[in-house]
Amino acid sequence: MSPSHCSNEYAAGDYVEPWWVRPWLPPSTDPWVPDVVTNPGTATITYNYPNPRILYTGGSFDLFHYGHVNFLRACKKIVGPEGKVVVALNTDEFVHRYKKVDCFPYDGRRSVLLSCEYVDEVVPNESAEDSKPTILSVNPDFVAIGTDWCKRDYYAQMNFTQEWLDEQNITLIYIPYTEGISSSIIRDQLERL
Repeated sequence: MSPSHCSNEYAAGDYVEPWWVRPWLPPSTDPWVPDVVTNPGTATITYNYPNPRILYTGGSFDLFHYGHVNFLRACKKIVGPEGKVVVALNTDEFVHRYKKVDCFPYDGRRSVLLSCEYVDEVVPNESAEDSKPTILSVNPDFVAIGTDWCKRDYYAQMNFTQEWLDEQNITLIYIPYTEGISSSIIRDQLERL
C-alpha cells in the first residue's frame, strides 16, 4: 500500500524553504548539512556534502513555461550548487501515447531543458511507464515531483513503491506546484485564439 502522498513534511501547504537554504541555522558537524557562514549583512552557504547529491525528475516538458522553471529551480536548491539535477525526458512515442497530443520533438525539448541553468543533464525516459530502469541508471538521492501529484497515484504512474524507493535509499520529495500555469492551460488558451 502506498503512503498518503501528502502526509509528510514535503506536502503541499506544509512546504518551507529547505533547511540548507535558511541562513539562520547554526553550523553542523553532520557532513550532509551545509555550514552557514554569516558575513555582515549577508549569509553565505557552504556545502560539506561528501559527494554531490543527485536529484531525478521526469516529464514531457512539451511546452516549457515558468512553472517548469520554478520547479527546476527548487530542484537545484535541494541538491545545492555542487549537486546535479537530472531530467528524464519522455520520448515522443510515450508523450503521444500518454498525453495524446502532438508535441515538440524530443531533441527540441531536450535542447530547451539543457538551456535552463537549473538542469545539469537530460536522459531519455526510454522505459516509459516503468521508470525504475531510468531511475536506477541515474542513481539519485532524491526523486522530485510537483504537489499536483498529491491527489493522484504517483507510485502507480511510475511503477514503483515506497518500499522500492527505501531499498534504493531514494527520498521522494514533493515540490510546490505553480498554480495557474500548465501545458494544458497553454494549449487551451491557444485553441481559443
